[in-house]
Amino acid sequence: MEIWNYISKWDSATPRDLTVCTGRQTSQALLMFALSSFHTYHFYPKPCDMHKSFNGLSGLVRNELDREPTSGDVFIFLNRNRTHLKLLHWEAGGFVFHYKRLEQGSFTPPVLKGDNPSMIRSELVLMVEGLQVKKTHQKLRCPR
Repeated sequence: MEIWNYISKWDSATPRDLTVCTGRQTSQALLMFALSSFHTYHFYPKPCDMHKSFNGLSGLVRNELDREPTSGDVFIFLNRNRTHLKLLHWEAGGFVFHYKRLEQGSFTPPVLKGDNPSMIRSELVLMVEGLQVKKTHQKLRCPR
């Protein structure tokens, strides 16, 4: 399956689509990520202690990233070995964790542009799936 078709399946998934998706663990990944391209994603660039829970990671967001953890944005953390990934997200009523531990290999962190820790959803999907894009070229789109 082409990588962009795979990513677009994630972006357009609704709970109704979950029973229809087939392929390489697509349904499990869709269940894990109830996040959309409408969210803003922030990557914490330093290694993080994965023993931290909601309060500890919220403190890192507030003190290190200078962001509000209850803003609805998604915050991404990796451990020193890059084998554990945590996503912290605020939804109505409380915090949500998404946690993934790799049995082998490691996550490749995104290349950050300057001091801006923001990334887009497709970069997160590529990182979680272990895919690296060596060269990209985005074509100009005309508004219709």
